Amino acid sequence: MQTTFGTGQATGESTDLAFTDPLTGLGNHRRFFDKVDRLISDRADDPAPFTVGILDLDGFKPINDLFGHKAGDEILIQAAMRLRASMDSHSTVCRIGADEYAFLYPMVFSEEAAAEKSRTVIEILSAPYDVGERTARLSASVGCSMFYSGDETARSWPKDLFLSFNLSPSQLVDQNTGLHILAILDRTGFDPRRLEIEITETGLMNDPASAEKTVGNLRRVGIRVSLDDFGTGQSSLGRLREFHFDKLKIDRAFVSSILDDRPSEHIIRAILAMCEGLGMDVVAEGIEQEAQAERLVQFGCAGGQGFLFGRPVDADATLGYLRDSFRGALRVKAI
Repeated sequence: MQTTFGTGQATGESTDLAFTDPLTGLGNHRRFFDKVDRLISDRADDPAPFTVGILDLDGFKPINDLFGHKAGDEILIQAAMRLRASMDSHSTVCRIGADEYAFLYPMVFSEEAAAEKSRTVIEILSAPYDVGERTARLSASVGCSMFYSGDETARSWPKDLFLSFNLSPSQLVDQNTGLHILAILDRTGFDPRRLEIEITETGLMNDPASAEKTVGNLRRVGIRVSLDDFGTGQSSLGRLREFHFDKLKIDRAFVSSILDDRPSEHIIRAILAMCEGLGMDVVAEGIEQEAQAERLVQFGCAGGQGFLFGRPVDADATLGYLRDSFRGALRVKAI
């Protein structure tokens, strides 16, 4: 009788490969989401937050164009080694896109500590890279967010407020993204009709078929989908018909020049007319001057965001502002 051994080992190796980035040896986006999901589950009743972040190498595409893809791959490997060395025993870093990395800091509990970690990572990645006999320099952009597992906060907000967040290009084409979001909604009891997902034109162009499937799955359960930074990407107008977006956000590049640039004015007018015909809401981004807001209202734009209305603040400060505004509105009505 012949007995075969090693089946379990082979299965384990296949699983490891599915969760590993083949170029750098770091975990891939599946590994990262799995780590985050496990941490959320472990801290279901723990009020202590943790930190997640996204990192992007600035100026990487010119490196590929100038030195070639082989040199570009070598830089990605060197960056991965630096990031891995900067992590403590509790932390995780994964490569989730071409030049995009994600990190998880379970023991970073404050915005100040997260900012310090980000500054350290940026400094590490800004050192010169060896590319054969030459050297190259890059910078990095980092964004962090605190996740409060034991207090799942948006659920307790007033019912007319919604929660909005961005999907990265790699998340948009991952067919597991919808399942991850639905699992979080189910676990927290958050109404999917109060959730809005923002995606960019660049994300659409990487893999339109997969992106369309992800968007369709989200909208079917009542989640709103918004197209962010519209006007500066490479997507065609036909994408608006195919994806059935609920909202379009006009890129700040047009808004910032609306007062002194006629082409920007005409482009904004055209976008507003198009969205009215398609039944889409519109938000103008990057409003910083009262005159810009007034001009947009004249054009018929009903939504706007920017420093004119307020700078980013935490949930408590936002709710305080809304409560004060609501009381003020009641006083005006009473008078």
